[in-house]
Amino acid sequence: MQHPTPRLGSEPVFESLRRWVPNTLLAPSEGVPLRDAMDAAGARLGFVCAWWGPRGPLIDNDEVAGFIREYPDRLKGVAGVDLGHPIAAVRELRRAVREPGFRALRILPWLWNLPPNDRRYYPLYAECVELDIPVCLQVGHTGPLAPSEPGRPIPILTMWHEARHPFGKIPAFEHAGFRLYEAGAITRYVDEAFPGHRLQPDDACGRARTNQIISILDSYAYRTLVWDIYVERVTRPAGGAGHRQLGIRISTESALG
Repeated sequence: MQHPTPRLGSEPVFESLRRWVPNTLLAPSEGVPLRDAMDAAGARLGFVCAWWGPRGPLIDNDEVAGFIREYPDRLKGVAGVDLGHPIAAVRELRRAVREPGFRALRILPWLWNLPPNDRRYYPLYAECVELDIPVCLQVGHTGPLAPSEPGRPIPILTMWHEARHPFGKIPAFEHAGFRLYEAGAITRYVDEAFPGHRLQPDDACGRARTNQIISILDSYAYRTLVWDIYVERVTRPAGGAGHRQLGIRISTESALG
C-alpha cells in the first residue's frame, strides 16, 4: 500500500488514472481510519511503500517512516531509492533499513523505463543480499502513461532460456553451472544428482516403460496436444483471436486414430 502525497497525486504519469478513474486515491484522504479498514479486511500487517522516480521522491522514506510510526504494530516500511544514482541509492537503502527498520526495497521498472537487468540495479541487489531483505519489482503496470516493456520479465527470461536451449524450447535446466535440455536427460540427472523421492521407478522395467511413454508423447502426441489443441484453445484466444474448431476436431480425430 502507499500513503499518497500531493507530489504523487500531481505526477503527470498518473493523468490517465485521474481521467479514467476520477475517484482514484492519489492524494491524502480523510476516510476510514487505517486500523479500522485493516480490521474490516482481516489484514493483521501491512507494508507501506515509498515511491521514487526519475523526477525525485513521490513518497520519500521519511514520510513513510512517519506514517508507520502511527501504527507501529500494524505497518512496516518498504524503501524507495534513486535508481539514477546507484551509490547514493545504496546509502539511502542502508539508512532506511538500519534506522526506521524498513523490511524491503521496491523499484518500479516501468516508472524508470529501465529493465531489471540494467547495470544500475546491481549495486542495490547486492546490498539487499547484505541486508537480508527482499527486492520487490512491479513487472508491467496498469493505467499510468508509461511503457510496460521495461517491467516485463519476458526479455530477461528469453535471454536466460536461449542460453540454455539452442532450439528455444522447453524444458531447459541448469544446476551448479551444468546445463541440460530434453525431459528424459533432465529427469535422469535429477534422479542421480539429488536425494529424496525419485522421479523414475527404481526397477529397470519400470524405468524402461517410463522412457517408452515419454518417447511416444514426444514423437506422436506433442504437436497435437500443444500446437493443435492448447495453442488453439488457450494461446490464440488470449491474444484476441478465435480458436479454429474444425482444426481442433481434425487434429484430435487424427491423433486418436
